[in-house]
Amino acid sequence: MLRQTITKIFRNPIYCGLVAYNLLDGEIVQGKHPAIVSKELFLKANDLQAINPHGYKQTKVNDNLPLRGGFLRCEKCEKALTGYVVKKKNVHYYKCRTKGCRCNKNANALNSQFIELLSSYKIDKKLIAPLKLQLKNTFEYFSKSNEDNTASLKYNLKTIKANLDQVEERYAIGKIDLTIYEKYLKKYQERIEEITVEINKTSFEKSNLDSYIDKSLELACNLHNIWELGNHSQKQKLQNLLFPNGILYSKENDRCRTTKVNSVLELINSLSVVFDSKKGSQKNKNVDFSHSLRVKQV
Repeated sequence: MLRQTITKIFRNPIYCGLVAYNLLDGEIVQGKHPAIVSKELFLKANDLQAINPHGYKQTKVNDNLPLRGGFLRCEKCEKALTGYVVKKKNVHYYKCRTKGCRCNKNANALNSQFIELLSSYKIDKKLIAPLKLQLKNTFEYFSKSNEDNTASLKYNLKTIKANLDQVEERYAIGKIDLTIYEKYLKKYQERIEEITVEINKTSFEKSNLDSYIDKSLELACNLHNIWELGNHSQKQKLQNLLFPNGILYSKENDRCRTTKVNSVLELINSLSVVFDSKKGSQKNKNVDFSHSLRVKQV
């Protein structure tokens, strides 16, 4: 409580004899009331709070370096690339800190390469209608497989719960001692928790399927534009969503590559390629490619 009171004093300019008037658009002016703390101490305390308000180090946001922060890594040593700026030229660079690696790259150029990577996943808007229909068929195909798996999991869950009830009953009537009871109690409870997690993983809300597909297709049509127009936080959220393991940059080849792509984006891209290759020869748009594509389960 005392700490909060002291913090409040050092954050409010009124305690050092200053006043912020709303009529003056928040401008701070000298007040006529006595100051509790000196201006020097007040300013010093606020400078320290601005640098480290909660006692931990903060990473500064730099809009010129959206790929840093662990997302962009050096392909040679796989260490995260950081960034720096040449102040005289106001030019930003990504850089690997591994000694002797010498992996650095102009930030604008590398950001442009990432935009090209996003553009490679762009789909033709003419394919939206057949893609939407095929995505729905594909999701329903996997959903049916999930339903069979879920039914099996629920049956196993019911069996284990019955076994647990039996163990509790045998302990209650004195047929097994506490050691045996606790051993099987822990075993069955852990298994019940594991199966419950698996059931939750396989569940899918069919009622929201059309909405999910529409949003996914809209995103896939505008990946590079959405990333370019987003702020620093939005860019990082999008890039981490699309490429969960980040990207690797090779100084020798001057290229970026991915190790893992969001499964939905990969599915959309795969279907887009198939439809594009079939364009002109495929009359029936409602074709089930689920078996031939062998796409990853989403």
